[in-house]
Amino acid sequence: MLILCSPAARKQELANQASGHRKLVLKTKVKQLEETVRAYDNRVLELVQTIVEHLNKDNIKLKEDLDRMNEAIKAKEKGAIETAAAGGIFCRTAAYQKLLKENARLEQRYENLQGEMSRVRGGHRRTPSNVSLGSVRSDDVGYGSIRSKDKENVHLKLDDVHWDDHSVKSEKNRLEKKLENMEAKEEDSPQEENS
Repeated sequence: MLILCSPAARKQELANQASGHRKLVLKTKVKQLEETVRAYDNRVLELVQTIVEHLNKDNIKLKEDLDRMNEAIKAKEKGAIETAAAGGIFCRTAAYQKLLKENARLEQRYENLQGEMSRVRGGHRRTPSNVSLGSVRSDDVGYGSIRSKDKENVHLKLDDVHWDDHSVKSEKNRLEKKLENMEAKEEDSPQEENS
């Protein structure tokens, strides 16, 4: 059935149809845009997850590298400490050996001087402190004789030996004290390292 409409009604109906068609087109475009946005969001989410996975792997690898480096540093520090301790012990041992050699040399010199003194004194068993001119044999005939001058030379030699003996003894005592101090320090050092 055909209904005749006025031109204004017809215009209104065409406008309504055009408006409905536009709404349909807009709804279709909105759906397409929403699907595009969802696809874009999904793609972005996948990319973010991939980046996070890579970063986590990198972090784990860096942590492992850091742990290895820390272990290597600790091992090197331990080695350096052991080397330094061994070097210190070596230096102390070398100093101790040097002092022992010096002590042995001084003792030998002391014995040599003792032997020389006993020869000069003519077999007397007196210490250098109680040697006097009277204890040295005298065949002196008179004042200013040759024997008297020889006696003076012997007396001067005895004084030299006495001073040498005294300096050797004081040096020996000094070295013994130094050796005792070093031994005491060596005994204290292991205790300090253990604590």
